[in-house]
Amino acid sequence: MTKTAKQILILLVSLLSTHSFAAPTGKISDSLVENLACDRISTDEIYRRIRPESLGSSYHTLSVNWPFSAGLYDLAACWSLSRTQRLFFYLSRWSQHSDPTPQQTTEILDMVRGSRPYASGSGLKETALSEFKVFSQKDSQWRTNTPLWSQMQYGFSQKFSNGKTMYRAWKHEIEHYQKERFHEFAKNLKFVIGDDARSGRKNRQTRDVLLRNLESHRLTLLLLRPTRTAQHVVVAKSFEIKSNGRIEIRVYDSNQPLRDQIVVFDGREDDFYAPDIVRGLPRVKNANDAIGVFIVDEYERSLVDTALLKHYKKACSAPTGT
Repeated sequence: MTKTAKQILILLVSLLSTHSFAAPTGKISDSLVENLACDRISTDEIYRRIRPESLGSSYHTLSVNWPFSAGLYDLAACWSLSRTQRLFFYLSRWSQHSDPTPQQTTEILDMVRGSRPYASGSGLKETALSEFKVFSQKDSQWRTNTPLWSQMQYGFSQKFSNGKTMYRAWKHEIEHYQKERFHEFAKNLKFVIGDDARSGRKNRQTRDVLLRNLESHRLTLLLLRPTRTAQHVVVAKSFEIKSNGRIEIRVYDSNQPLRDQIVVFDGREDDFYAPDIVRGLPRVKNANDAIGVFIVDEYERSLVDTALLKHYKKACSAPTGT
């Protein structure tokens, strides 16, 4: 062996000894998943390995639903808050890394907004997001003094290449998404058609899809319709079948975010009920009446799936030591 060949061999041995890479049979555990095998990375396997406790109420954001004005009418922020809470369940990684950077905060607010603003001529335009990103959270849960939460709450002025500025903050982005989603009339028309409580056949179909989703930790947005002019959106997280056949669905409710609430499916009547959630909503006369329930925003799941796959594939190929 020549001197040059020996030097190359020594260099290769040195590099291999100082960088240990995750083996194909390695496993990943973090605040979302437990024992996710690197040689079995798939969307289904990621969902299967989700820790049930990672969907607990201690990971709920600190915001309570609020009304705001959108032109000639009033809206509430429940849909956007629920949709964002679902994203945060999947994309937040707790007790990792250092304080958030301005770039990370901007990326998170873009996901909350549902689009990315950009400079166009002398003004600003929006482009639909093509990807979501997993992000780190230094602390173990949301608190009023959490650095990331504080940055999003207080906001900042984002400056664009054409000199324009835009104030970016949690509340503004939530309201932006809510207005855009509300104005998708073609998608929303079905929510105001028909009786307040839906038919038994449609309720059974909704129940079946919902339970399949929740069995695999696929969080599901539910639009609750106690009346056609009083509607509310929650995040379904898990379910329990009682001995009397009732199904209790545990949900995040932005009107009461510090604790989980319950939506009930009564199999004897093929109806949904949620008295503790709809009680107090405007124009609801009897909170104990059956309600209409719709599964909404399933189309956004593909962006979450892609973000999770990308994140864990990268984690499995990353060096484990230096």
